[in-house]
Amino acid sequence: MGHRTRRHTVTDKSQHVEEAPLQMPIFFQHTDGRLGLPLDAAISGRCHSLLNAQDSAPLGRLTTTYIRIIWPGYVEFKRQVQIRDESHQRNTVTLSKFAQHLGRSVDAFIRGLQPDNANPQPKWWIGGRGIQPNEIVIIGAIQVSSGSWMPILQLSRYIL
Repeated sequence: MGHRTRRHTVTDKSQHVEEAPLQMPIFFQHTDGRLGLPLDAAISGRCHSLLNAQDSAPLGRLTTTYIRIIWPGYVEFKRQVQIRDESHQRNTVTLSKFAQHLGRSVDAFIRGLQPDNANPQPKWWIGGRGIQPNEIVIIGAIQVSSGSWMPILQLSRYIL
């Protein structure tokens, strides 16, 4: 049984990472040329000023995907989201809707923070006297496997 699990894992890695046709990164550029979407705007769906906001997001052929977040000092986070709409054609969600999925995923990560006690990173703490949610900007997303995307995040201030 253990051998079968291992082979399945190797096959999954090959199929979903090493040999997977990955999409190009997605960047959230506004019609005025600005780059990035403040976290609160993404959460609430205020994404109308994004360039091509109502076009289908280039997310590939899957119906769902995972949004993954790896943040220093915290346990890895993942959340499954729907990337096809409810229409008969099952169209890919719009760029605006994908931005909202990313924003809500980052918000869920922040609300359910699970510190990695084995590898604390006080410089990167969120909340309290650390990084505040209103300082997080979503620049875009990058596909890290055939079924996973990671947001590209930026802070609106320096951390010393």
